[in-house]
Amino acid sequence: MQVLLADEPQLVVVHGLVLDRIQQIRYGVVTFGSRCSPVSYGIICDQIYDPEKHIGESVRLDSRDKQMYAVDQVDWLVIQVGHPIPNTGFTKEFQYKADPGRESEPQKVHVVMSILPPDKLPKSMRQKGVQLVCSLDILTEDVEKKLKNRHWYSIKPAFWRTIFDVKVFSWLRRPYSILSSSFDGVFSSDYGALGMDAEIN
Repeated sequence: MQVLLADEPQLVVVHGLVLDRIQQIRYGVVTFGSRCSPVSYGIICDQIYDPEKHIGESVRLDSRDKQMYAVDQVDWLVIQVGHPIPNTGFTKEFQYKADPGRESEPQKVHVVMSILPPDKLPKSMRQKGVQLVCSLDILTEDVEKKLKNRHWYSIKPAFWRTIFDVKVFSWLRRPYSILSSSFDGVFSSDYGALGMDAEIN
């Protein structure tokens, strides 16, 4: 084992992460099997209404499936210290609906963060302690979609459904990737303190 000295002490952690990533790419050597985040990150979404879970939350009725949804909820994907992210990352599936004629419009994904401890993380944007980090425009024009309620006997409005995965990697400076399993393409943007890569593949 060799001990390396950083020329600039304030960059020693960044230097170590870069060297670790280089080792992983070149030689397949994994120094850390998992890592923890100093803050928690999540995505704003609507959740099927649960009267016990969503007390006092704003709700909407979706005419396309006749279900009630609690709006502006937070699905916490990365939870700070004590909840390590494996080196291989992990994936969580989300879906969105689009009315006919609007299925090719960019879809927004809003990422939020909180410094509160895991047992006090806000459940929605109505609560204190959560702030918006960035918003992503997900291009879906060439992504495979499924038309629902398309049959002549359907009494509910037709809509397009697209399923995508949010994948979190522990080795990225940018902790999120957004993926769809049906289209080859990549786009990325930088969003200040938290950069994000969105991949459609």
